[in-house]
Amino acid sequence: MLHHEQAVGKALSARRGALFIVLWAFGFATTVLLIGLWGRATSADEGTLAQTAVDMLTAEEVEDRFFDFVGDGLASAEGLDANVVGAVFAKMNQHPEARNALNALIAQTVTALFAQPGSAVEIDVSGSLEPLIPIAIAELQQRGIEVPEAAIRDSIAEVDALGIEPAAYSIVEVTHRVQGLLTWVVVLGLLGLAVSGSLATVLAEDRVAMARNLAIRVALSAASFALLFQFGGWILDPDGGRTPLATGGSTLIRSNGHVFVIVAAVASGVVASVTLMVRRRRTERPAPAREPDTDDTRELVAV
Repeated sequence: MLHHEQAVGKALSARRGALFIVLWAFGFATTVLLIGLWGRATSADEGTLAQTAVDMLTAEEVEDRFFDFVGDGLASAEGLDANVVGAVFAKMNQHPEARNALNALIAQTVTALFAQPGSAVEIDVSGSLEPLIPIAIAELQQRGIEVPEAAIRDSIAEVDALGIEPAAYSIVEVTHRVQGLLTWVVVLGLLGLAVSGSLATVLAEDRVAMARNLAIRVALSAASFALLFQFGGWILDPDGGRTPLATGGSTLIRSNGHVFVIVAAVASGVVASVTLMVRRRRTERPAPAREPDTDDTRELVAV
């Protein structure tokens, strides 16, 4: 008898240990699945990727390169020395038209990056700089320098267009490869979830309760990821505009949070269904029959 109890105890301990490992595998598979779903949705979201690229392309290096084009154009105009160009350049940089021209150039760059592979795209730098010509003339006139508009326009027109070959730089091609990789991640996550979930259900003493427990785990994990990504994006760039890279990263991280919400909603629906099924079974289960009372109660004292 003692030997049998020891064997039962060892089997129960081994079962609990195996269940612990299986539940860990289930949690890991849940994480892989959630990350894969979010990553695939984000890689297919061209709007988010384009906005992220716009945020990152406003980095100081890009701005400096843009205004170098302006400085080169002014310096090549007849009668202007480096000191005058520097002063005019600094003043032009304060005008909103300069920011608009930069945004136009960035928009063309993003369009080129998202062009389909095999198509050659040119960025019209001189066309983006053209709105700055009247500002440059006005700044020069305030310094008593008269330069014909045609001279500045000709110097700006000499700025070569930038050619981008999408076969080497297109984000579309990169995202297609990433989507293919993340598709396999989602498949592996689903497979791991199914296998570990099935094993956990088999090892559990109450299979219905375990199924409900697993659905709760998925719902809580998805809700946690939704909050974590939103909070993480806010931490990366709390006030917006901290740095271009931080702003772009925040935009990317906080995007497509609806994926986690959908998974949490589906898992919550499973929890509600299982809970309703258990309650219905309990109400439909017949109450155990009561044994008749056979204890005779007899009068001990005759009246």
